[in-house]
Formats: sequence, structure tokens, C-alpha cells
Amino acid sequence: MYQLIPPWLQVGVEEGLAHLPIVLAATFLFRIANVPDLGFVGAFLVGAATTALLVKTDGPSLVAIVAAMLPGLLLGLITGVAFLSLRLNAMLAGILTSIAGYSLSYLIMGVGYLSVRPYVSDFEVGALALAFAIVTLVALSTHTGTMLVTAGKNPLLLRKLRQSPTRHLFVMLAFGNAMAGLAGGLTTAREGTASVNMAGSTLIDAFTWILLGDAIVIVIARCLQLLPLGALRAQVRQAPIDGSGTWIHFVAGGIGAVAYFIMYNHPFMPNDEMKKAVLASAIFVFVITCHVLGRGHGLALQWRFHGDRTW
Repeated sequence: MYQLIPPWLQVGVEEGLAHLPIVLAATFLFRIANVPDLGFVGAFLVGAATTALLVKTDGPSLVAIVAAMLPGLLLGLITGVAFLSLRLNAMLAGILTSIAGYSLSYLIMGVGYLSVRPYVSDFEVGALALAFAIVTLVALSTHTGTMLVTAGKNPLLLRKLRQSPTRHLFVMLAFGNAMAGLAGGLTTAREGTASVNMAGSTLIDAFTWILLGDAIVIVIARCLQLLPLGALRAQVRQAPIDGSGTWIHFVAGGIGAVAYFIMYNHPFMPNDEMKKAVLASAIFVFVITCHVLGRGHGLALQWRFHGDRTW
């Protein structure tokens, strides 16, 4: 029987939705807080280990997922202390926290691998991630949320307003790593496994989805600039997408994750070990081309990381 939606498209969308928590957590830390926090990996692991332990001991399913945020939040605070209080380099602080996350996840599970019953579907994970992202955006649109975003984008402006960017960034790091812990918990609940090695390529994958989403958003914005719609075209030309607000980064990351898995499951892709190599090469050329072409039209989304001297 003829299917309205091709199977490869349906599978790609479902897998993209299933990985939304990971890309949204990475987007929050790297694009909104603007901190190269490599402790994201450790927070992801301890979140997965916490959910696996609670499910294994017959804990409530929802509590097992929500509880994954707590150890991630703790690791975020540790990164904040190392980076903001002890003045360590941001990447070094994240690496140390990530190592601690590996050890902590092993201590939580007691073993290197734990198998549990999966109890959420890909669609449910995506729906929960979208709901959490909407709540986060609403919170960031408040006065306090605006101050938090400003701490990541322009700490000097916050100082002029007699506010402490250090205190605000502590909150950002804690919340971002809590999101990473939640992503780990949802991954375990979906896959039914938790392992100290499960986050091996998580950070690279998240960066890939973010960059791919950025490139797609650049193409969409450029098309809007060229459309014969006077008011809309003028608005896009006068307001570069990099200054459109925090929502554009979440949208770009989500689009990138879904697009990646749609391409990965496309029947034109080779069905062997060359699949990832071919896909990576195609994404590399596409992303570079879009950023180069979009830079001259105010469409390139910038990466602004805080170094060890900014604070």
C-alpha cells in the first residue's frame, strides 16, 4: 500500500526528535551562555546513570527523568567555581568536570554498563524537549532571563547596569548542565541502556547538528531577502538573524538535528561504513558555503566564547 510519508523520512524525523534534548542543551551552553563548557559530556553521563539507577530500583519513571537534572546542575556549579572563582580557563574547567562526570557515573551505577527497560518513544522525547525549550524561552524573555542572556552576550553591559555577570553566569552554567543531565536521562529512558562510554561522540554530534542548522537558517533567511515581499524583505535585511533573539539558536539546532537524520536515512546514502564519511563531507561543504555566502549579507551566526580573561 502506498505510504503518504516515505519510511526513510519518518524514521529520520523521529530520530531527529529523539536527539533534540542533546542539541538543545548544547545550544544553551555554547550559543546562549557562550561558554565552551566541555563538562557538558560529564553532565550527560551522570544524568543517564541517575535515570538508569532509579529505573533499575523500580523508582517512578517521571522522577527518574527529572532527577537526572540534579547531578548535571551540580557539575555545572563545579564548572562555574573553577572558571569564574578560581579563574581557570573555561575549556580546562570543563574538561576537569567532564572527567569527574565519568567517575561519578561509574560510582552511581556501580558498573560500566547498565541495562533497563525503555519506556519512552522517540516522539515522546521530542515532545518533552520541545515543551522544555518553550518553557526555557519564556523564562529567558522575562527581566531576569534577559539579564542572564546579557551575561552571556555582553558582560560589560551588565557591569554598567551595576549587575554581577559572574553570578548570572553561574546560573547559566548550572541550568545548561542540568539540561545536559536531562538529555542523558531521556536518552537512557528511550534506549534502555546507560554506559560510561555512551557519550563518546555526543559533543561532536551536537556541534554538527548546530552548524548544519545554522547553515539551513542562513539559506532560509537569504531566500526571504530575495523574495518580492517588500516589508518582510526589508525587515530581514535590517535585522541580521544573529540578533533575532535566543529562539533562533534553538530553532537552528532543532532543524539541524532533524535534517541530519533525514539525510542519514535517505535511500541515496550508501548502506555501509562509508555513510558517515559521505554525510560528513557533504555537511562540511554545505556549511562552509552557506557561512561564506551569508557573511556578506549579515546572516552569519557568530560564535562568541568567553576566554579566561573576560571575567
